Amino acid sequence: MVFGHLPFSDVADWITGRLSREIFNGAITIFWCFSLAAFGLVLLRAVQGRPDREGGLLYAGTAVLLAAVSYNALFVTNVESVHFVQYALLALPLYALTHSFGRTVLYVTLLGALDEAYQYFVLYGDLKTVYFDFNDVILNLAGGALGVVAIFLLADLPRPPRLAAGGGRRIVGAMILSAVAAVLLASCGLIRAYPGPDGGSGALLLSRAPAPEHFWVELPWGKTYHVLHPLEGLALAGLLLLFFSRMDRSAAKGER
Repeated sequence: MVFGHLPFSDVADWITGRLSREIFNGAITIFWCFSLAAFGLVLLRAVQGRPDREGGLLYAGTAVLLAAVSYNALFVTNVESVHFVQYALLALPLYALTHSFGRTVLYVTLLGALDEAYQYFVLYGDLKTVYFDFNDVILNLAGGALGVVAIFLLADLPRPPRLAAGGGRRIVGAMILSAVAAVLLASCGLIRAYPGPDGGSGALLLSRAPAPEHFWVELPWGKTYHVLHPLEGLALAGLLLLFFSRMDRSAAKGER
């Protein structure tokens, strides 16, 4: 995933040049509408007969809804839907290592954030309008959520160990420590979301471009999307991690 960015972008640009952006985006939209609908039906069938049918529907519905909303609100181009596939697949070996749904989504998100850091600081470091993409971090988390929900509903697994079942508390602790560290770094001027009025950037600048003036950004070809502010991205990621970490509690109770 990390070293395939440029070749994948080259292929996508080549296809766009042959078909036009509208046709390419439309074809991807049709493909993902059918794919999400089929995936949702598979999960719906898996929920039937479960001891905790409502819980299964809640997790499955939230994962599919998160992917659908992200598709419409956070994409610049529809080819970014590849994030869902990449990080859903990454969830499989991570769950095999952790036996925890919550920690799997957490590690998927952290690895996705490291990938975004590589793109921002290394791969595209010479471009002046690039920012650390919290939109992609949420897309990665959404892909991981699709993966763990599929495991939760479709795989015949034993109950997780107590360590995994208590993962939610560890995630909360990690989030609190991270928030405190971010506040301290920002207060000391060591990290900044956007360039200051004087052009100062601090030791770590998360965006080389000024903050968007409006909530929605409209692109020349008509696409409208929202650029997540770092605080928005962190808060949304934290809430989603807490939600999906509850799957461990459900699994530990045998509600699956």
